[in-house]
Amino acid sequence: MQFEPFLGASCVVDIAAIAQNRCVGVSDGRLHYVEISDKDDKLMATVSVWTHGRGGWTRRSATRFADVWAHPTYVNNGLPQTVPAIAFVHPSLPNHLYFLLEERLFSVDVSVNRVVEVVGAPQTADLFPWILPSSLTPEYEVEPSKM
Repeated sequence: MQFEPFLGASCVVDIAAIAQNRCVGVSDGRLHYVEISDKDDKLMATVSVWTHGRGGWTRRSATRFADVWAHPTYVNNGLPQTVPAIAFVHPSLPNHLYFLLEERLFSVDVSVNRVVEVVGAPQTADLFPWILPSSLTPEYEVEPSKM
């Protein structure tokens, strides 16, 4: 087991706030850390993504929510200009972050500030994204007529 220092400039001690503002996940075979900062300042609220590699943590991106809110894909989906809670990183697309806001789960490609997908809110906030290995896929396939 190896200890890695926790990243981020903000000092949050509320466990619920940590869960809404930070997450760690594996995407594209690499470890990623995501943090929402300056949440109380709508103009400066930012989501940052770091990737862990041989040299430690490297910031991959920093995206202001104001830039996402201004994108037509955000506006056209009728999402409010409210800083969301981070849900998870897509398991194979590290630029695609999923957020929870009101009754919706949505993803943003932070490399272009574009909303990729909007779905209804899950029944639980405990989300664990994963891609089923191909060796297991046939075992879990469901015929469309039985859905």
